[in-house]
Amino acid sequence: MARAGAASPKYRTALRQVLFSLVSFPKKLVRTALYYIALELISAFYQALRHSWDVKYYIHEDSLKLVNDDDAHYVIAMWHYNTLAAAFLSALWGTVPLVSTSREGAFVAKFLVKIGVPTVASNSKTKPLTLRRSVSSMGSNRVIVVPTDGSVGPRFQVKVGTGFLARTTKSPVVPMLLVSDNYGVAKSWDRLIVPKPHSTLHIIMEQPILPTLPLSSQRKRPKQIAGEVEEVLLRMVCTHSNDYLQKHHSDLTLCS
Repeated sequence: MARAGAASPKYRTALRQVLFSLVSFPKKLVRTALYYIALELISAFYQALRHSWDVKYYIHEDSLKLVNDDDAHYVIAMWHYNTLAAAFLSALWGTVPLVSTSREGAFVAKFLVKIGVPTVASNSKTKPLTLRRSVSSMGSNRVIVVPTDGSVGPRFQVKVGTGFLARTTKSPVVPMLLVSDNYGVAKSWDRLIVPKPHSTLHIIMEQPILPTLPLSSQRKRPKQIAGEVEEVLLRMVCTHSNDYLQKHHSDLTLCS
């Protein structure tokens, strides 16, 4: 029998949980406050930063026709390290980027909403759901921007989902690369580039990759489309950003 006045184990456990909640509540509150403060600061910094950039476009004539056609539906394909280019274009042109549903991706999505950019949720663990969302979004949005090597890599390997999206929606794929003359590099898996204030951004768009076979209405296989996109994007980064590759991706052999 328990001593008079002594709390039973069940009550002691409940008391500890209450005390732990009281202690941890301020920490959670501080973390939440810091999260939203960081979101506001980063959004404000980005808005100021992008207005300082000098942007130059190099767009293939066939891609330019798509860009200038208000009824055209197409996919912009890029490497994940060019994510800021997607945010920049989306803010200017109203394109819709795919964003991971991971914790980091959720922060990026909130950041994009802050600067007026809608997003489509992407999750490598729920590929069918992601693809359905992407295909559905092409019906209501003219352009979707896809980080082709996904939200976690491997770096510079185009996921087959890019080809599936293009094939299913019958949309051409426009390979895009951003090159900055003065930038920093984040300590992220993709070595994200961050153009510095007053730098010049070169946005390069190659010839569209069509989802159908030449001189035929027969659609290509998703894997074939993804392979063509990867070949073009690798050639672009090797041609225009070889110094960046050597400095920040020296563990990979991408250029012959």
